[in-house]
Amino acid sequence: MSINRDECSVEQTQTLTNPQELKYSKPTWIQVLPQITSACIAHTLVLQVGIHMAYSTIQIPHLNLTTGQASWLASLVTITNPIGALCMGLVMDRLGRKLSLTLVCVPFIFSSLLTLYSDPTDVSLLYISKTCAGVGSGMSTVALVYVSEISHGDYRPALLCLNSVFISFGILLTTILNLYLDWRSLSACFLALIAGSGFLLLCFVPESPHWLMSFDRSSEDLRHAKAKTSLQYLNPNKAMFDQEWRLLNQVRTRHDESKEGSLLGKLFTSKQCYRPLRVLLILFTLQQLTGVYPIIFYAMQLFKQVGTDIGAGFDESHALVFLGAMRFLMSGVSVVLARGVGRKHLLVVSGAGLCLFSWLLSGNLLVKSSYGDCPLRNSTHTDAAMYNAPCQSLHSSLTSDRLSLLFILLYVCFSAVGVIIIPWTMIGELLPSYARGTCSGLMISYGYVCMFGMVKGFPFALEYSVIGTFFTFGFISLILVVFVYFYLPETKGKTFVEIENFFSR
Repeated sequence: MSINRDECSVEQTQTLTNPQELKYSKPTWIQVLPQITSACIAHTLVLQVGIHMAYSTIQIPHLNLTTGQASWLASLVTITNPIGALCMGLVMDRLGRKLSLTLVCVPFIFSSLLTLYSDPTDVSLLYISKTCAGVGSGMSTVALVYVSEISHGDYRPALLCLNSVFISFGILLTTILNLYLDWRSLSACFLALIAGSGFLLLCFVPESPHWLMSFDRSSEDLRHAKAKTSLQYLNPNKAMFDQEWRLLNQVRTRHDESKEGSLLGKLFTSKQCYRPLRVLLILFTLQQLTGVYPIIFYAMQLFKQVGTDIGAGFDESHALVFLGAMRFLMSGVSVVLARGVGRKHLLVVSGAGLCLFSWLLSGNLLVKSSYGDCPLRNSTHTDAAMYNAPCQSLHSSLTSDRLSLLFILLYVCFSAVGVIIIPWTMIGELLPSYARGTCSGLMISYGYVCMFGMVKGFPFALEYSVIGTFFTFGFISLILVVFVYFYLPETKGKTFVEIENFFSR
């Protein structure tokens, strides 16, 4: 069924003259079940992102590598990520969101195959495998754009936060399988997972109605018909569909108006473009400097550094599983909270938690280093032992390995609530529709370049000073809290049009 220009103009006029109609009614989760299903299938791609974050910390101990080689093996995933993000940012508007999602599978498949047939004594093939994984991770960010465009405004925060849930599940799955399988067998499992994702994407995911209306090259009548079909699948309730169709036409009108002038020019002249970019730039810089990602990449090495000898057969591998489980659990909590509390409050709480537990860990390690060298600690002389009892008591209670492990796990717990995921989800919300594809690629690339610097330098920072490293992380987290509180807008319950209007003022 086609829609002519006059009908669209009437709908757009009604929407513009009745601002209250822009507000979403609150549907039930049953009514948005097609959106939830499509979002979950799209997010299966980012399972691989979590897998390759945790895979390095599992793989490195089984290889005979220098510190430099180990840092490259872990960080190659991040430095090659911008290649995929930039390429996807340029092509997702041309190819469509669905085809772009399917193409993400290709580099992940190559990465798994290269790992399966690599020689542990030849690190070059493993480097190539990590490069492919990094490119795929960058390309997978199209899932955020896709989910933001298919989601009802009332459910968009939760569905975007599912990105973190799936990444966390990828990390958890890797740590659990590590207890039973060797690193080659793990790669075979991951190959089967990505092949399954590709099949589901091809068969059960509709194209984004936003893309069909704004970028599809078909005739106008055919473009509208395809957009309507996709929107009806995602919104089977008629009242919801009518409301979403009016909003979609208004977004299309904004997109048509934005075609005047180049996108590069708008980056510097349009408030609704350069203002959210500026906010995202600062937010990503602070996010990366809090150290939330290096801890995942080097978890086992960090556990050894601070101590995990807490008895009962609990070693670094078990601590890694516990870390993955806590992050997965808290990312699920963030999905619920994002819908009810909003992004801004979650980021403030998350950043405050990072600050607190970074400083507690630093303080704990400082006390441990101060009392770990008691002059009579190892003496077997009775009088000496009695003389040194207060020192030993303080050392065993305040500076135990259990406290260090607890502070690291709580640090990861609070990071999963907000700081790790919310900056990425806000890319799909803050950027205007005409710049969402290209600028999301630029922002994601910037984020991963910063991540590369942090992951590459983290082992050297630990060698220099664990205490100083985490004290710095805590200070940056405090700055993040201040920035979010005063400068980040709340997007909970806002339509794309309302968000654009906020930055246009």
